[in-house]
Amino acid sequence: MSARCIHPGWDVLVGGSTIRESWQSIFSGGATLNVEAGDVEVSVFGEMAWVQCLEQIRNLGETGEQLSVARATNLFVKDGGGWRMILHHASPVPSPMEEDDLGLVH
Repeated sequence: MSARCIHPGWDVLVGGSTIRESWQSIFSGGATLNVEAGDVEVSVFGEMAWVQCLEQIRNLGETGEQLSVARATNLFVKDGGGWRMILHHASPVPSPMEEDDLGLVH
């Protein structure tokens, strides 16, 4: 089973090396990124689990701070080595939300 990753606005990425390269590209883009998870819900069903959350993404670049919010779902399967993420899917939240609405712990 190949892992899958869907970043907000991207097409599906398949396979560990492709997904790893995408994250390396995102975090090496020159801006400082800070990601906080809020409104976290964890559900476990035997050997499978998912985590749903709101991701608050602060991008501190040359043009100042940009705030984005995405709804993310992460799917995990349990194998001999522990829990492995097999799917990350994040979709942008259309309108900016107030920090208090995000359920973030400060």
